Amino acid sequence: MSEQELYELMKEMYDKEMTRKETMEMRIQIPIAMITAMMGGFYYLAKKLVSAISMTSPFTSGILLFLLGGSFLSICVSMVFFSKFLWPVNYEWMPRAWDIQAQYPEKQAVLRKALIKKYAKCADINSRINDRRADDFAHGMQALIIALALAVLACLPYGWFLFISR
Repeated sequence: MSEQELYELMKEMYDKEMTRKETMEMRIQIPIAMITAMMGGFYYLAKKLVSAISMTSPFTSGILLFLLGGSFLSICVSMVFFSKFLWPVNYEWMPRAWDIQAQYPEKQAVLRKALIKKYAKCADINSRINDRRADDFAHGMQALIIALALAVLACLPYGWFLFISR
């Protein structure tokens, strides 16, 4: 592999990881909106829960509280993973164009090799960071899906209770 091909490959890998970073950061908006909506739903259910618990059997009330508690706990786990995902990370960046240009006349031969090494280092570090963030995002989504499923199961008896009481 020639030096030019190696340079292009490292530059492409660096650009890919930076694009991946931006893509992941755009994907977080929907889960955060879901968490916000579910927290609003919990507030609404908590207000209505007092009358529902007093008119149902202790077993049904226990199941309802268990499902809501599990859903709330799962949302908290999801929020922890999304917080880790959003926590500031130290990405590696390429030097500014002015810094490169200032070094270029004296170190033209060395600079190309230094740029290849810098691209390789940046791509490697950024890839590790993006992999960790992708894992945190995946775990957060899993916890959010579990929370959503438990919340739906918890709302079914409540909805049934409202349907029967009419």
